[in-house]
Amino acid sequence: MVEEDSDNIPTPNPHILKFSPSLLQNEADFWSIDLGRETSMEGTGYKDGTAILQALLKTSQQGQTITFPGNEERFSSAMFSSEVKVEVGPTDHTSGSSSITTRNITNYPWDHQYLSGSLVALHCSGEYLAYAIKAPQKSSGMVRIINRKSGDRGLVKNIRGMVRDLAFAHLNQRVILAFTDHYGTLYVCEVSASSTEGSLDTELLLEVNSTSDEASDNHRIIWCPYIPDEQGGEEDIDDPAYLLVLTHGNRAEIWNINVVLREYGKGQIMRDRILTGYQLMEQHSAPITDAAFSPDGTALATAARDGFVKFFQVYMADEEKSPRCLHQWNPHDGKPLSALFFLDNHKNPTPEVQFWKYAVTGACNNSELRVWSCESWQCHQTLRFVPSPSLGPLKFKAAMDPSANFLLLSDINRRVMYVIVVCQDGNANSGGSVGNSGGIGTSGNCIGVKNGGGSGGSARLVSVSELPVQYPALSLAVTDAAWKPYKSDETVCFIFSVPSPVFFLYLFPASLLLPVYPCVASTFCLSSSLPPHALVVLLLPTSSSLTYLISWPLCLLSL
Repeated sequence: MVEEDSDNIPTPNPHILKFSPSLLQNEADFWSIDLGRETSMEGTGYKDGTAILQALLKTSQQGQTITFPGNEERFSSAMFSSEVKVEVGPTDHTSGSSSITTRNITNYPWDHQYLSGSLVALHCSGEYLAYAIKAPQKSSGMVRIINRKSGDRGLVKNIRGMVRDLAFAHLNQRVILAFTDHYGTLYVCEVSASSTEGSLDTELLLEVNSTSDEASDNHRIIWCPYIPDEQGGEEDIDDPAYLLVLTHGNRAEIWNINVVLREYGKGQIMRDRILTGYQLMEQHSAPITDAAFSPDGTALATAARDGFVKFFQVYMADEEKSPRCLHQWNPHDGKPLSALFFLDNHKNPTPEVQFWKYAVTGACNNSELRVWSCESWQCHQTLRFVPSPSLGPLKFKAAMDPSANFLLLSDINRRVMYVIVVCQDGNANSGGSVGNSGGIGTSGNCIGVKNGGGSGGSARLVSVSELPVQYPALSLAVTDAAWKPYKSDETVCFIFSVPSPVFFLYLFPASLLLPVYPCVASTFCLSSSLPPHALVVLLLPTSSSLTYLISWPLCLLSL
């Protein structure tokens, strides 16, 4: 959006940047940003653009509203504010986006309901898929397991109730699946190749029966995402990879599956008989909706509808004592919590990188997201999805990819999916680095201002895309996510109507900063050589204060 008035053209001010927070979508006033502190590029006499981007980032305190039309093939918007509101409306499309490729595995009529748990799970190798279904003519459940490469299938039967959550252990050499039904029964089975062609063998390792016959949907099961070091192995009896937490309403149970199997053997066992390898926590006043182990298995965080996230020390050597609560936190001012993600890179882990440095919390069925520093407990950003009056309350299922660079949201009532790009500055999680001086820099999905101290950093959500899908997704699981490169011969050109035929082009991040060079006439082109979310700034320093800023490949900003 460019501010033009042919009858009353203001006198250009080379130090004022006109910025519209509407991102070409909404009616909004332009903001004036003083660029008087810019420095010159050595040897050129022109300014290096650093202050431009720094000024843009300062606008993050003023709020941003994004409106999605609801019926586009795909629609993306960059997010530069610490307070972002996304306005969503009804959708009437009947087909999904061509950007999404789907493969039908089964036609099954799942009940349309919002669950805290998941009905689908993926092994960390990406090779095995499991999903929950209902047993024919019964009020009990089954779990189908598929090898995605070979197509071999296995089926777990004789489950007491309907499955309410399931998850694979984070083990590369073994395929271990745990799930729970609406009675809170714990099931753990191991999947292996079968001698029968087209089949998978499923061995029941453990079935721990609940002491209650009361059915409830408030059950979760979460494994520790432990990654063994070079000196440890997956077969160690106290390996944190065999830790899991099972929730029943406001109660949480920590289990060490290896220890329980060693003490009690395989098969069915009553919960009240277990004295070793098990701990109970009862410190929430409302049902627990999500939980996460630290990667080393020494701490557990739980999020609940009472609005609190609570952190516990995991020390299984003394089973008689409940885990000690180390800290509690109210991230959404008492609103019921629905998701908790720590921005740790489990895809390409680096031992020297601090884990649990940043977190994303979700409240009100994930219609409100916040990004946090777990060192200062400072909120870096809030993203709210606001429905139009014709829609009811939003209900999103959320899933994070293993690298913690992409967050996916699925609206279970609308045929849309949102892809949110997560940025982390100040650590090596995304592949970037922080110097000791300020300036423009990148880290994975990030383009932003580096902190001067070298030990700082921040995390934020940098873009959101709305993609139409053919059917609403009731559950999500992400095995991998990455930027898809454009074809090498793909070039996108932009044509501008401006009073000057000469432009000056700057590329960000700083590692891509090129000498200033002119573009011919009012057209310039971007090729696939630019990385995702590079910023291209075109200035007209000789005759106008109008400036264009393009976020590649989103291409949504105009200044």
